[in-house]
This record gives sequence, structure tokens and C-alpha cells, in this order.
Amino acid sequence: MNAKNLILSERKTRINKIKELVENNKNENTWSVRARGQVHKCPIILLDINIPIYRLENGRTIGEQLNYINTRNKDSNYFLKNIENVEAHIVQHNFLLELSKDPKANVFEEFQKNKKIDETRGPLILTKDGTVINGNRRLAAFRELFWDSPGTYTNFQYIPCAILELDLTPLEIDEIENELQIQKENKLDYSWTNELLKMKREKKLREQNGNINTQMIIEQIRVSTGLKHNSEVTFKLRMLELVDGYLELINEQNNYLLAKDSEQIVKTFQQHIDKANSTQEKEAKKTLAYQMMYRSKDFGDRAFSFHELLSPDNFQQVQQLLVKKITGGNKDLNTIFKERRKNTVKGGSDILDEFVSEFQSDEEKTEIMDDIIKESMDLNDQSFTGTFKNIRDALRVEKGKVSHLRNVEDALEKIKITDANYKNIDPNHREKIHKILLKIEKVCKKIINTKTISH
Repeated sequence: MNAKNLILSERKTRINKIKELVENNKNENTWSVRARGQVHKCPIILLDINIPIYRLENGRTIGEQLNYINTRNKDSNYFLKNIENVEAHIVQHNFLLELSKDPKANVFEEFQKNKKIDETRGPLILTKDGTVINGNRRLAAFRELFWDSPGTYTNFQYIPCAILELDLTPLEIDEIENELQIQKENKLDYSWTNELLKMKREKKLREQNGNINTQMIIEQIRVSTGLKHNSEVTFKLRMLELVDGYLELINEQNNYLLAKDSEQIVKTFQQHIDKANSTQEKEAKKTLAYQMMYRSKDFGDRAFSFHELLSPDNFQQVQQLLVKKITGGNKDLNTIFKERRKNTVKGGSDILDEFVSEFQSDEEKTEIMDDIIKESMDLNDQSFTGTFKNIRDALRVEKGKVSHLRNVEDALEKIKITDANYKNIDPNHREKIHKILLKIEKVCKKIINTKTISH
């Protein structure tokens, strides 16, 4: 990488240079950009490759920046405080260069091969101080190729840039970025964690902007991001909370790269958590979700299937099976509940304590089991990986038994209906039904004989 070649002009110098080029621009070409509810015709100028600066608040790189801050022990606002710092821009360049080579939209390879700017993509869009609103990845690719071989990539020395001549707030730039890069078909989708982090940042910016109506903020984010329903926004924010809780548990706060391949697992876990009947059940489901997220690599290709353990039909049974394993299976669950409850009761007498400990709600039992699991289930204890697998397989076997029973019961009920209405059935259909019933009779005899032999 050639980021050491990066030059950061002073802000005043950039503003004056761009203003001069716009005023002396004989090219009447413009580029339309929507901002503040209106379409603005932005003049297009050719700008030296060293003048634009990356937008350090770029939505594509939020996760990468947080991970950098965390691993380098930087200030939490390192990038925000260093908008005019060349070191921060070198770091950002490297992030963007990596993104420009993403296999899903490898613009670096395209520019490397064609050696010219693809004008069908449109110009880079800049604020009047030279900050790139749209086109950060392209700029990184242009720079890297030009720095490496100026003679070969001379077409990248001057870049078409559309200048939006407004004094924009960070929130307004975010909204433009959403309009240009999220709502429309774009070259490279945001990573799912960066999309959620961007929503969280937008929510914070709107709150700082004086908007204290949460519902209104969610509505504004929905419109800004092009989602159909407010519930989609709140659900995505809850997904991010689940990831944050997990990263905190494993002492990897802000390292969202660890969750980059877990979108479907997190989404399905959160859907199950949202179906919980109580706060205690929600917290208990999160406990198991964190455990399974941590062990997802050990689960292999079928990691996603473990979401079944959090389903409403299975969760209580899963909790009970885990508690039995933890406690060694020497005590029944009611005894465990009673002992735990009694330890938290301070009635002042053994009789009163014994009496009160008998009365427990489902919520209390869920909370007690969750406490036992939290206290005893070490993330690094590999035996629990096998336990989760065994529980999942046992539930599937049980579900299969129930499914087979229901199939036979349903078949019987349908045949009874046919029998009751047999006289009214078309004679041609009766003949076909008779043939099918003979086949059914044959299958039934086979099943019955198999049962007889097995006994």
C-alpha cells in the first residue's frame, strides 16, 4: 500500500481551490443531488487527486474504525477528533482500499484493467471543503493506482467531482449518503453490522439535534434508509443490542468484525427473543443466544439450526435440560427451585421461609434457571458444545415422533370424511379412490407387521 504518499491540504486551501475552480469552470455539466428536500444542480469540476479528503464518518467503515480504536487503545472519538489529521486519513485510506477490492464489487481491479475513469458511474460528490460524500472507495482505488504508477495511470491524476455548495451537518450528509448508497442499487452493499451501526449513529445525531420524540426519530430513520416499516428499524437496532451484549460478554467490545458472518443467526435469535412472554424469559434467551453465538464455529455448517433451541416450543425444556446437566441430575427441578427461592427469602423464621418458597411463578423459575446457567456455563467449557448438540438432536427426534403421530391422525380424519360422503362422490372418482385405498391398505399392513416384528 502507498498510503504514505497521501497529502492532506489545509481546509482553507481546499475551500479556496474548489471555489476558484467552480467560479472559473467553463464546463456547464452538473450532477443532481437531493438535499434538504430539494434537488441541487452541482457543478462538475476536475480536481487534483490530492485535494479531496475522505469522510471519516463514512458509514461503510464504522465497524472497522471501532475495531481499530479498540485494538490500538485510541480515544473513542479518535476519527471524529482527527478530521484534518493525515494519520487518521492514512488509516481510512487502507480501510477503503480493502473495500475497493471486495470480490462482490471489485472497482480496484476494474480501474487497474481499464486505466481510465468510468464516467457512467458519475462523478465523486464532495462538500465545498472537499470532503467526499459519495465515491470514497473509488478515490482510494484511484490514488493507490496513481501513486504506484503515475505514468500508467495518468488518467487518475484529475478526477471529476460534483460540488454540493451547502453548509451541511453530519446528519444531512448521512441522509445524502443513505439516498445515494442504501436506497438505490449500489456497487457494494454495506456490511450488515455497519448498516446497523449507521442507524444507531443517525439516531444519536437526531437526538443531539433536539429531537426527543423517539417514535418520530424512528420514522425519520425509516424514511432516510428506505425501509418500509418502523418496526424494521427498531428490530435492527435490537439486533445490534444483541451483538453488543455478546461482544461485551467475551470482552471484545466494538469488535464487530467477529460478527460479520453471523447476520442470519443473530436475526433469528432476536426473533425468538422478541417472542418471549416476560422480561425474565428475554434475558434467559439472550444468555443461551450468547453461548451459541460463541460456539457457532464449533457447530460447523449447521450452526444456524441451533436457533431451534430458543423457539417458544423448545426453550423451557432446553433450560431444564441444561440445569439438570449443570446440577448433575441428582435433584429434581422443583427441589432446586425451592432451595434457590428459599435462599432469597428473609422471613425471619424457618416456617415462614418454607411457606414462601413454595410459591413461585413461571417467571421466577425461568430467572432461577437462567442464574444457574450463567453461574456455571463457562464459555470455554467445550463439553457444553456437545450438550447443545445432544439437546438439539433429542428435540428433533421428539418432534419427529409427534409429527408422525399427527400425520396418521390427520390421514384417518380425512378418510373418515370420505367415508361419510362416499355415496355422493362421482362414480368415476370412486374407482380412483378405491385404487388409492388399496395402496393405503398395503402400507398400513406393512407398518403393522413391522410393529409386530419389532415387539
